[in-house]
Amino acid sequence: MSLLLGRSAREVLTLLALPLGLRIRLADFLLTYALLALIAVMLSAASYAPALKLRSEDALTPLLNTWVMPLLLLSGILLPMALAPDWLHAVARLNPFLWAVDASRALFNGHPGDASVWQALVILTVLTSAAVAWAARSFARSLG
Repeated sequence: MSLLLGRSAREVLTLLALPLGLRIRLADFLLTYALLALIAVMLSAASYAPALKLRSEDALTPLLNTWVMPLLLLSGILLPMALAPDWLHAVARLNPFLWAVDASRALFNGHPGDASVWQALVILTVLTSAAVAWAARSFARSLG
């Protein structure tokens, strides 16, 4: 049990899903975690830059929540965007997390060659690089 307590929730859920019928190839699983890693670095860097500017946790939290909730709702992680009206689906296509969710679904369905996988990798790599550059520039400015 202590082994499970040290793990993240997604790892625990994945391990629990295996006896319930989850079948995924190791390469697809690792690629999904690479997408997750890109998202984690991107969000960390993208929240670091405004935090340096605001210098207040009380001001940062509402600002981040203003952006995070719509991104979550438009990502298709709670409900597939295929069920959404056309106008909402068009807006959601601008959300990088929708690309990651679609790619993860394709990987877990055993379709690593699906276009959404490589599109998500490119989009998230570019956005992560931009967020890291923005955070590094903000850090350099805060020192000077």
